[in-house]
Amino acid sequence: MYIDDNDNPTERRKRFRMALPWVFFLLLFSGAQYLMSSVETSWAKVLVAILPVLPLTWVMIEQVRFISRLDELQRRLHFDAGGYAGMLTCFLFLAWGIVEVSVLKAQLSFPPSSGVLVLPIFCAIYLLRYWHVTRRIS
Repeated sequence: MYIDDNDNPTERRKRFRMALPWVFFLLLFSGAQYLMSSVETSWAKVLVAILPVLPLTWVMIEQVRFISRLDELQRRLHFDAGGYAGMLTCFLFLAWGIVEVSVLKAQLSFPPSSGVLVLPIFCAIYLLRYWHVTRRIS
C-alpha cells in the first residue's frame, strides 16, 4: 500500500493553509533586507531582522494541527521522518562546527556554519525521509 498524500483532503488543506504564511515570510524577508539599510538604531535592526520569523510560528501551529488530525500510521511516519531529520541535522551541524573550530586552529579557510541553513537542511532531510518511509511500506 503506497500512501499518496495528493488524494488526502487533509494534506491539500494543509498545503493551502501553509502557503499564506510562507508568502508572508518571503515578503517580510525581502522587505526586511530593504528596511535594514534605512534603520539606524541597533534594537530596531533586531526587530526588523526578527519580523520575517513571525509568520513561521503559524507554520509550526499548522504542522501540529495537521499531525494531530492524522491516523496512527501516518503520524508514525511523520514522527519517524522528523526524528531522523532532527538527529541528522544536529549531527551535520555538530560535525560542521568541529571542522570549523579545527580549521580555525590550523588557520585554513573553511566556510562558517550559518543558523539560517538549519531549517532548509532539516526540511530537505524530512521530505527525503518521509518519501523513503512511504515508499518502503508500499
